[in-house]
Amino acid sequence: MRIPLTAQKLTVVVDLSRGTIKLAGAETAGEAVRFHGVTRIPVDSSEALEPDVRDGRIALAIADRVHERGWEGYPAACLLSGTETSTQSFLFPPMGDDELRSAISLKLAQRLHFDVGQAYFDFRRVGRDQKNPEQDLVLVVAARKQATHRALAILRRAGLKPVAVGAASESLANLTYYASLCGEDEASVHIDIGGDSTILNLFEGRLLRFSREVDVAGKSFTEALMRPIITPGGPVTLDAGQAEEVKLAAGYPSEDQRVALPHGVDSTQILPLLEPVAQRLTAEIRRSMDYLRSILKRREVDRIVLSGSGARMRGLAEVLEENLETRVELIDPVARATDHWRLAICGEQPSSTSGFSATLGFSLGNH
Repeated sequence: MRIPLTAQKLTVVVDLSRGTIKLAGAETAGEAVRFHGVTRIPVDSSEALEPDVRDGRIALAIADRVHERGWEGYPAACLLSGTETSTQSFLFPPMGDDELRSAISLKLAQRLHFDVGQAYFDFRRVGRDQKNPEQDLVLVVAARKQATHRALAILRRAGLKPVAVGAASESLANLTYYASLCGEDEASVHIDIGGDSTILNLFEGRLLRFSREVDVAGKSFTEALMRPIITPGGPVTLDAGQAEEVKLAAGYPSEDQRVALPHGVDSTQILPLLEPVAQRLTAEIRRSMDYLRSILKRREVDRIVLSGSGARMRGLAEVLEENLETRVELIDPVARATDHWRLAICGEQPSSTSGFSATLGFSLGNH
């Protein structure tokens, strides 16, 4: 599932993983990673559309951008996530690749949330386990065969030459490594809150131990504000655009402060709609923290790191820190990666707040 980005050879990275498609051309030269054609492509994800029709529209939208850039026939990699992939680490005694592949297949049969017989998987040894130095820690990325074939078909229909499939979760873990966000001896949960979904990566030191994705994300807060808002003048119902405007203006409001907001509502009136979403997100993070503590046999998780477009909601980090009683840091991993590794991210700038973190992480991980 991995491909080296050849120096001076552009590879088109297409992120199909989380709602809106992200597309960019990436090439490397020395310590520089250069991006071209950084583009977001809205997708009609209507359940009413037949899969072939929906995929045809996605391929056509990508093909338009590919044609504009003159990228027909270029090598391309795609990123998947959600229920289509699994990223987790396992401990094995030292063994050869063929024997290890068989052992991983048996382990996945017990731990994978889909049939291992209907999955492709790749692995890499990431080091010896700190507590069990005689054991190899192996990172395993699996993807449903059906989802993989679908993604490759979309790239071909768009005029590209598919060469690799990756997982958004592993790509975000690459970015975490390059941003030097993990302490050697700490247990941490790194949370990328996108518009459509949230990826939670669980780390032991700098090693990714497990990843999961949940559907509580930035869009969840917007949709909550589209429910009737009770005001003294009667219920107010906002459309999607108005709800997003109110969310950006209010952030996650404080209980003891009344702030006037657009469309005749105030902060105290929207808080009851936002609280259940924050509670759901808190519960999902707590589940991940509990799992990390259990596999590491630790009493505490040292910190939580937030990134992504949805994490920029003002006041959200503070609410999560209070709810989880754990230090929460809001960080831009793209900026940190360039600072810590002296990487030159050139051309059109992908950012962690525009949903391109996984695209950048994939490119860095294959640098």
